Amino acid sequence: MNYIPTIIILLSCLVSCSNNLDTKETLLESNCNCTDLILDELYNHFFLDDRTLPFTGTCYEYFKNGNISISKKFKEGKMEGEMIRYNTNGTIKSIMNFQQNKINGKAIINDSYGNDSIIQHYKKGKQVINNVN
Repeated sequence: MNYIPTIIILLSCLVSCSNNLDTKETLLESNCNCTDLILDELYNHFFLDDRTLPFTGTCYEYFKNGNISISKKFKEGKMEGEMIRYNTNGTIKSIMNFQQNKINGKAIINDSYGNDSIIQHYKKGKQVINNVN
């Protein structure tokens, strides 16, 4: 009989923790407008609203016609992955890879026909190779 209150308290803690995890997960993995992100320059992290929870997800900017102009990926407040710029007609203008808020790896800039025009390689934000076709 003395165990029943303890079991009830443990079960209620487990249920409340699992509910909090679901809410936190929804906040962490999200999509937004890039103009809504806030850069904390001191910590070099991007946040959405609350500066205690670094943004993870994808943000977008749009042209006046409604097409996407830029998409950026973030992980734990840092640009991480591809940033894609689009032309107003929806074709890809450029693709750049980021790691820890710095351009890293291959950057491809397309001509107006969508063909690779310039390929640049970066390491930790610094250009190391530039190929012009």
